[in-house]
Amino acid sequence: MEEIEFLTITEAALALGYSKQHTRLLIRQGRLQGTKIGRDWMLSRSAVEQYVAQKTGSSSRQPCRKKE
Repeated sequence: MEEIEFLTITEAALALGYSKQHTRLLIRQGRLQGTKIGRDWMLSRSAVEQYVAQKTGSSSRQPCRKKE
């Protein structure tokens, strides 16, 4: 049986490069999967990695540049 590694909001925010408040907002919006244990939110490492992969894949567009 595979063990799930959990991250705290602080650890997840650091991994994502976001503030703790923004990370909580992503959870409330359903864009990042988290579980409330007691009064604390916990996120599986795989959920954080999946979110990063999704964001990296969708931001591969090149910015518009003015033609000179």
